[in-house]
Amino acid sequence: MDDMSLIFPADKSTALVGASGSGKSTIVGLIERFYDPVGGSLYIDGHNIKGLKLRWLRQQISLVSQEPTLFATTIFGNIKHGLIGTPHEHALKKRLLRLLSYTYKRGSGFLVFRAHDFISSLPERYETNIGERGILLSGGQKQRIAIARAIGTHDELPQKKATYCNLVEAQQIATKQESTTQDNDHISPETEYDLPQAEYNNEKRDSLSQLDEGEEPQDLLIHFVAGLNKQEWKYMVFGISLGIVCGGGSPTQTVFFSKCITALSLPLSESSEIRRQVNFWSLMYLMLAFVQLLALIAQGITFSYCAERLTYRVRYQAFRHILRQDIAYFDKRSGGTLTFFLSPETSQLAGLSGITPMAILLMVATLLAASAIGLAVGWKKRRMEAHEDSASYACKATLAIRTVASLTREGDICSHYHAQLLSQGRSLVWSVLTSPILYAASQSLQFLCMALGFWYGVT
Repeated sequence: MDDMSLIFPADKSTALVGASGSGKSTIVGLIERFYDPVGGSLYIDGHNIKGLKLRWLRQQISLVSQEPTLFATTIFGNIKHGLIGTPHEHALKKRLLRLLSYTYKRGSGFLVFRAHDFISSLPERYETNIGERGILLSGGQKQRIAIARAIGTHDELPQKKATYCNLVEAQQIATKQESTTQDNDHISPETEYDLPQAEYNNEKRDSLSQLDEGEEPQDLLIHFVAGLNKQEWKYMVFGISLGIVCGGGSPTQTVFFSKCITALSLPLSESSEIRRQVNFWSLMYLMLAFVQLLALIAQGITFSYCAERLTYRVRYQAFRHILRQDIAYFDKRSGGTLTFFLSPETSQLAGLSGITPMAILLMVATLLAASAIGLAVGWKKRRMEAHEDSASYACKATLAIRTVASLTREGDICSHYHAQLLSQGRSLVWSVLTSPILYAASQSLQFLCMALGFWYGVT
């Protein structure tokens, strides 16, 4: 778009009409600051939009796309997303439902979309789940819900002194009658939307610069990962101590084995001494088996916990940084690529804080190492399956990044993603508990068999 100058008068409806590709959507993207112009400036009420706080700017604009994007939640949840940044953002659900049951008015013109009418006809009303990208609704129904979500962000409605304003005032009076406690969610309109004058550079500092794909990392990988696991250093020290105990199991059993051979080599005339020594060393084998069992279980749980925390921390931070990128960043990268980075790529770091230190400390033989690798592969597959939901959620958010940015839902998306990671982490607790137990049982079984063999040999 070159040599273009437009003025949109206040209190008037302006329509942009043109052929496909003429720049209508580009103008909307510039106003929402999805992109910044290479040359020229945009002003709102005489203020350059680059000098306005980005989050505040987008909260003042209601955007209904040509193909509206709805999120995989209930109808009520989608409409509530339009209240982010308004006094009703944290209002009670019952109060919001009362507001939604009325027709919105704007000035003298009537915008009657009657979303409440068709929603009330659904079996679960506002709690109806609309499915992936609103697939369970028709095109018109999706448009009406998107309009309801967009109108919910307008602070102009109470100022019009129309039906919506009367409804809000009536609701506030009812609230005061129900409780003498001041509603903490109520925010004065005079102070809620004071024009912010944040510098543009402050907003840019909140966003990470795009990294060149060919850029070499500045820090060594081991040092970087160790820094991410710094909060679990006590668990790491405890796990290393257990690794020393576990690693000493094989040398110790060789001593016990030699003692048993020595005892069995005594003359038959000393049968009582043979029985006494073999019984003693058999008990030592039994003791070693229980010590190894407990140590290996504790070590496995400790390192698995550290690995889970590392993977969670890397995945969560990576997703936060992805959401803070400029819109142009997503034009060059597909949602599938970003999702792949969040799921299997970050999971590969778990080996640096879990299985690998155990293998180094234990110095197991080739057969045991092969068994550990087989278990590790299965564990990683289960981990990938467990994180499919969170990865899918992240993919949806990145695919709908324009709508997310327009609704200023970055923080809300991060909170939901955080909750899903915690939920999936809790679901993996049983796997974390059972895998070390099975591994410990496989290591201790040989000592139990030896103890049984030597005991049976002298009876």
